Amino acid sequence: MVVARLKYILDMRKETFSTIITFSSIGLVGLVLPFFSFPRELKEIAIAENNSRCQSCGQRLVPNKLFAHHILPEQFGGASNMENLYIVCSGCHTQADWNAIHKGNLANNLSVPEVIEEVPEIIGNMDKYNKAARRFNRRVFI
Repeated sequence: MVVARLKYILDMRKETFSTIITFSSIGLVGLVLPFFSFPRELKEIAIAENNSRCQSCGQRLVPNKLFAHHILPEQFGGASNMENLYIVCSGCHTQADWNAIHKGNLANNLSVPEVIEEVPEIIGNMDKYNKAARRFNRRVFI
């Protein structure tokens, strides 16, 4: 089966909106995955502050091989600010995303429900956060 991947990048208000669509000869078989990343300037500042090192494994890489990761994912109500930014390499980024989405374990070793008590400044959308907190702990925060 022939699979072609299309990537569309649209720059809007210093945020990058990306959509990945996977097609096959049969039709749409993949997932449309929209996400917002951090402003470029914020990512560059964070990389410089961490000496171009992954904050998870400590590996030193060139800046274009590092990713700005949301500690609390945007889909869970995370803000795109410096407090919610975590610099990671590609391997750690994949693992951090999987842990956050499937287990509710975040890059800073907190669970989604613990965020409101420990680092409330990383929450950007309280409605999304409450839904995520209910999903991972069945507790509702206001």
